[in-house]
Amino acid sequence: MTSKLIQITKFEKEPIQEIDSAYFNNYPIVYILYNESKKPAAYIGQTVHLQRRMKQHLSDTQRKPLKTALFIGNEKFNQSATYNVNL
Repeated sequence: MTSKLIQITKFEKEPIQEIDSAYFNNYPIVYILYNESKKPAAYIGQTVHLQRRMKQHLSDTQRKPLKTALFIGNEKFNQSATYNVNL
């Protein structure tokens, strides 16, 4: 495994459920939910429970306009490290 993992997918139930990586399931991750429409918007968050948190966002009407999800995981992440991500 590499130490850093970046994945981009559609912000929809099925693609999110297909994410299966140790970095995304066992470590804190940073994620960006966004769209690139005429009125761009983004939401940046961090979690240690990817599937549960994405399910919450998918149910949130404020997140409906967001179409893409970018996930950043790293085997060296801890909770405080997710606040200082450098790509």
